[in-house]
Amino acid sequence: MKTKILSIFFILGALVLLGPGCIQFNSGGTAKADGGVFKSIDRGGNWAQKASMASIGGGKSIAGLNIKSIVMDPSDNQALYALASEGGVYYTYDGAESWRRLDALGGGGINAFLIDQRNKCVLFSGSGNRAAKSIDCGRTWQAVYLDSRPQQVVTALAQNPSNGNIIYLGTSGGDLIRSADSGASWTPINIFGSRIARIIFDPFNSGIIYVGTMGGGVWKSDNGGADWKDVNEKMGQFPENIKFIDLVPSRSEPGTYIHVSRYGLLKTVDGGEDWKKINLLTPPGTTNIYSLAIDPKDGKIIYYSTGSTFYKSTDGGNKWITKKLPGSRVAATLLIDKDAPATIYMAALRVKEQSPGVFGF
Repeated sequence: MKTKILSIFFILGALVLLGPGCIQFNSGGTAKADGGVFKSIDRGGNWAQKASMASIGGGKSIAGLNIKSIVMDPSDNQALYALASEGGVYYTYDGAESWRRLDALGGGGINAFLIDQRNKCVLFSGSGNRAAKSIDCGRTWQAVYLDSRPQQVVTALAQNPSNGNIIYLGTSGGDLIRSADSGASWTPINIFGSRIARIIFDPFNSGIIYVGTMGGGVWKSDNGGADWKDVNEKMGQFPENIKFIDLVPSRSEPGTYIHVSRYGLLKTVDGGEDWKKINLLTPPGTTNIYSLAIDPKDGKIIYYSTGSTFYKSTDGGNKWITKKLPGSRVAATLLIDKDAPATIYMAALRVKEQSPGVFGF
């Protein structure tokens, strides 16, 4: 009888320790329910799973979901939107402490998401061959762009930081399209011929735009999209640089970017004219990199992740500190809080093949 009572207390204690928000493991050691969003408040030293759903959200947790991207409200660092690969968008207004689902968007795959920098209740989403807009914090949506080709997918959205009426949209076919009236009408700008993965405005000059494509590498415009030049020519000495994964600007150093590709990491300090490799702990081309972030206030602090490891450098990439990821899924996004850079959010995503560039955004 005494043994049975002790067993009951042991089980109850274990349930308390493994309550919502903790990473759980089965007897075989395989992580389960280790998806959703993780948060660190000490620059990646420790991570906590942030997956609790608000009671009115229709569920208890997003811990089982694959999250492919996280977007932060430009005007509110406590407001985040998480895009699930299973479909749907989840949002939080309290720094990931509780989540709700944007039910009006439905369960279709959302590949791109944009929050208007001037009004947090104005949202844009890209799903399938259309883009939709909400002016009431996501309660209702109206289509603002529809591609006549059903096979085309909206893959990227970006807003001009100097003129919020100007919205750029990228497609899976490589079409770059611009709206000068916040989505009311659209004009074709350029065709790059391969899937547009990122549209990046230079933090110091909104007339400078970079477009990262899955098959054609990086392109740059110095005049708001009127003309484009191939940045990949400057990276020719680095094999597989054309296999684009991301391009991340330093927000504290003008002209400075880190390019993520199948090769590894390359850095420019002059807007893409010259590139130098960042020495990693693994040889070039041998490890898939899934995400990278640069501290917005100190460009020497860099983070990136591979399939199982989180890397941190505080000296611009000369030395690296490693830490195992807090689960079995890859970190599809590393998002630094611009107002509190010690805080980092991680999107946990399970991929069938350990290969970047398959997340659908």
